[in-house]
Amino acid sequence: MGDPIRLAWDGPLLMYGAGEDSRLIDDVPSRARGVYLWTVPREGLYYPLDVGEGNLADRLDEHRKGLKRPRDYVYDPEGLKQGEVKDVYNQRMHREPTEDDREKARRFAELVRLFILPISEGDLPGDVTVKDMSLYLEAAVAYSVLSDPRGRQIFRPTTTQLHPRTEGTADIAVYAAIPDPIVGLPSVMWV
Repeated sequence: MGDPIRLAWDGPLLMYGAGEDSRLIDDVPSRARGVYLWTVPREGLYYPLDVGEGNLADRLDEHRKGLKRPRDYVYDPEGLKQGEVKDVYNQRMHREPTEDDREKARRFAELVRLFILPISEGDLPGDVTVKDMSLYLEAAVAYSVLSDPRGRQIFRPTTTQLHPRTEGTADIAVYAAIPDPIVGLPSVMWV
């Protein structure tokens, strides 16, 4: 087992709009690679909806643009507030979005809160790259949330592949400070 890594989640963040509890993703100066978690605030908690990884600024900007068109996954915001996931629109529906789809995409983007987990080279042991750790943590977050009955209530990861560490590599404990209660997300993950 290697030395533990200490990271910190940042959030909640908004795609656009205004919120007393959140800052805009534009306010995050980091161009670091890392993990991002889409959540829905409900009952004083944040329920995970999706997880992704990559260059944080670029990926979040892509998602914001994808919701404005819309072309990203759009879920009914009223259903999410009740703990139900109802598809409104995504580009795999092979149709043009309607005005109602666009309005729900706007309300969906205003509802979700994002949390980011930036990773830098200085955080890691020498044998693990930032890209690899980002992929490992994306998988660890998904598996943690999916293993929690309340955490997986609305969790719909859209990633097609998860990349856990391979057998035979030393486990690394990742301590990730969480600023607000996110259902199903532990403060310690093993990758």
